[in-house]
Amino acid sequence: MFFTNPFKSRLPEAEEALKGRAAAIMSPGAHAAHGRPIAPPFPKDVQLVQLGLGCFWGAERLFWTQEGVYSTAVGYAGGRTPNPTYEEVCSGQTGHSEVVLVAFQPDILSFEALLAIFGKAMTRHRAIVREMILARNIALLSIHHLLKCWRRRGALPVIMARNWPQAALGKSRQR
Repeated sequence: MFFTNPFKSRLPEAEEALKGRAAAIMSPGAHAAHGRPIAPPFPKDVQLVQLGLGCFWGAERLFWTQEGVYSTAVGYAGGRTPNPTYEEVCSGQTGHSEVVLVAFQPDILSFEALLAIFGKAMTRHRAIVREMILARNIALLSIHHLLKCWRRRGALPVIMARNWPQAALGKSRQR
């Protein structure tokens, strides 16, 4: 059988999810590439969005190099397990996706332009992944922007407005 782990093809139910832990695994610090903070507080002109493209390592680089991106951080979001480890997420039993927190300046880089970068990256990565957009500011999730960015794609990723899970801030840059 192609999938021997049932959690690689479906999300775990609450009773199947791993327990996790109350405390964050890492404390956020400075970004390894540019030295700016990877967790709030950010400057007042910065907006936040989490983008899930599958593996976050290559995806993060797509964003931190963009003019108008203040900072980025990698972590996990969208699942049931609090503060999961990398190994726990890989097991499929957390329900999390790997995500990139993008702290951007909309006066320099619009949300629409950010979504265009995200959409182009999704087109290149055709693996079985749980793509998602998580935003605190519901205005960022305008249907107009989303439909314009994905009209040719035929499907939208999981889209949610919610508070950041602690696990999504400050994941170590080394595996």
